[in-house]
Amino acid sequence: MKTMLRLFAILVLPLALTSCFLIPGAFTSNLDLRKDGSFSFVYQGEIIFQTPGDMEKERKPEIWSDDEASCTGPAQGAMQSGDDDGNALDESRPCTKTEMLEKKKEWEAGQKAAADRKLKEGEQFAALFGYSPTDDASNQKFAAQLMKYDGWKSVTYKGKGVFQVDYQIAGKLGYDFIFPTFPQGDFIIPFVQLRKRDQGSVGVAAPALIGGGLRGMAAKMKALGAPDTDNIPRSNQTRGVFTVTTDGEILTNNTENGPAKVPAGRSLSWSIDSSSEKVPEALIRLQ
Repeated sequence: MKTMLRLFAILVLPLALTSCFLIPGAFTSNLDLRKDGSFSFVYQGEIIFQTPGDMEKERKPEIWSDDEASCTGPAQGAMQSGDDDGNALDESRPCTKTEMLEKKKEWEAGQKAAADRKLKEGEQFAALFGYSPTDDASNQKFAAQLMKYDGWKSVTYKGKGVFQVDYQIAGKLGYDFIFPTFPQGDFIIPFVQLRKRDQGSVGVAAPALIGGGLRGMAAKMKALGAPDTDNIPRSNQTRGVFTVTTDGEILTNNTENGPAKVPAGRSLSWSIDSSSEKVPEALIRLQ
């Protein structure tokens, strides 16, 4: 367990500071699982690419404060104080007006350098998926390319990293299923995943549906005993409902109200927004 927590801190938290975040916006998502192994999945709504710079814009900006600045050594025209042996003392003192202006300039330069670095790193990571934070024409082509793949019924780029999608797919669950996947990019933490297990059961989880993959990973690690971290930003654009219906046996689930009877069997529903911390999960026996 300690090894897992250590790996989380080493590998995931640096990604939180440097990577591009793939998050759900406003959405509705439905999954239907049948005893005969057939399934259908629908995601209708927004998929948003957000760089660290985009995330930072949603936070309150840092503001320079003169109270946080201090200077050492003698001010211009003042005598240097010393100890009993005549050695100069490096005591903290209030800054002069000229020194304060210089320190503010240094602070502002550091803020800009950090923002520029995050922008560049975000662009490099986003390029792995085929998305460009600064090229709308390229993103429109990316949307058109997605529609050539199974399930992507409609994809429209709305600007500012927002893609409006209609994804619908159905088939037999003879394999694990994850959503979304892209023509480019091997690194993905899925919004929704189905994992076949022994004795005819299927694990359903939505690790990135609560506001992004890194938040989903942080939530899972918190459940294993990892401490909370402020390094995982949250987006205020995530809001929607994820519903699972099945005629199978619901073995476990972490919904607030449990299964509800519906004409197609039973249903589970999770309401999700930017404050959600719990990854939707269920285990369903189909055979």
